Amino acid sequence: MKNVFIYLIIFSTVISINTANAQSNIKTWTQATVQDFSQNQLIDLLVTNASGGEVQFPRPLQKIVQDYKDNSAPMFTAKDSSGNYIRTWVEGGNVYVKKYSTEGREITKNIRVNEVDGIAGQDGKSRVATFNDGTYLVVWADIGYNPKGNDYNIYGQILKNDSVKVGNNFKINHVPNISARIPTILANKFDQTFWIFYSLNIPNIYDRYKIYVQKRDKNGNNLSDTLYLNQSSITTTEGSPSVAQNEKGFSVAWWGANSNSSLYCDIYFRNFNSNGTPLGDIIKVNDDTLNHCQLNPSLCFDNKSNLLIVWGDQRDQDTTSFTVVFNIYGQMYDSSGTKISNNIRLQDSSYTGMQPFIEFTQNEFQLTWTSYNGYGGYNTFVNRWKFHPIYYGEMISKIFDAGPSSKNLGKI
Repeated sequence: MKNVFIYLIIFSTVISINTANAQSNIKTWTQATVQDFSQNQLIDLLVTNASGGEVQFPRPLQKIVQDYKDNSAPMFTAKDSSGNYIRTWVEGGNVYVKKYSTEGREITKNIRVNEVDGIAGQDGKSRVATFNDGTYLVVWADIGYNPKGNDYNIYGQILKNDSVKVGNNFKINHVPNISARIPTILANKFDQTFWIFYSLNIPNIYDRYKIYVQKRDKNGNNLSDTLYLNQSSITTTEGSPSVAQNEKGFSVAWWGANSNSSLYCDIYFRNFNSNGTPLGDIIKVNDDTLNHCQLNPSLCFDNKSNLLIVWGDQRDQDTTSFTVVFNIYGQMYDSSGTKISNNIRLQDSSYTGMQPFIEFTQNEFQLTWTSYNGYGGYNTFVNRWKFHPIYYGEMISKIFDAGPSSKNLGKI
């Protein structure tokens, strides 16, 4: 009778991966066949490449509400500690503002902010920031056709007690805003002043733009000389700043390029303490390696100071097509500023867009963005994400036929 020998090796493996390092988020299994590998028991791990034996953690951002259209969803709002919010918009060349309760009930009527009729232009954009005492600042840029004449300026107006104007409209920029850059604002809770961020041409230097910072008190008075956000920078041009604050200070994101054109540009951010001192170097956010256009960043902190940065990204466009395609991408950083996992696309391919707004509400990240509808207008879409990082996972192997020699076993 012929003897039959069966060689078995039984083992289990526990993989501990630090998700703060994107490269360590993937581990490779080389000890079994594809069939064996795919039958392993995975706890908090995913098989991402069965033929190559790769396992990794699920992404820390988990989509909990799918994309849906809501053309009434507000963007670029400012909230107080009670959840009441203020939205601003431009209509007919005029700037308006309105305050709402946390449930969306109107607290005020529409308030026209600008003094000169039509001064915001046909395509003007506005932004708002507020303090908990009800004092808020509205800023806007004159963009597009203006029957009053394009003056290429950026303006601001302080309001208090929900609707009372403090002083008059004031001009912010010191050189013409000929490239129609949109300003943004931080209501700095540490010094109780408004910090205005905007990108303008550097005087007497062609084709170079820097982000400037100007501070105003609650009466609209200018408190300082206009300063550069970054005294030295990685790129020659900085545009579209966005700002968010936490208990350590604030973070600013922007797009940067080595020309005035936004054809090839990347997303950058930097952390600052409450008085504007940098807390580290400038960091590139997008991780694609080819020349693509990344624009219009928006960022916010969650209740544990984890940071999510989102932006419009052209990396998925078919290079053989003349159709412009932008998707919304995002990147998480933990409270220490360490990158978590890689860039992730945040919307379905059917609802492309390049102008996102991210906020943290009801313990979730809510993403809102506009998408061209093909008929000369735009629709607004919304989805929601939960940050749920996993730092430890197990892969428990099955029983494998190791063969008679057992000499060629690989390693994890």
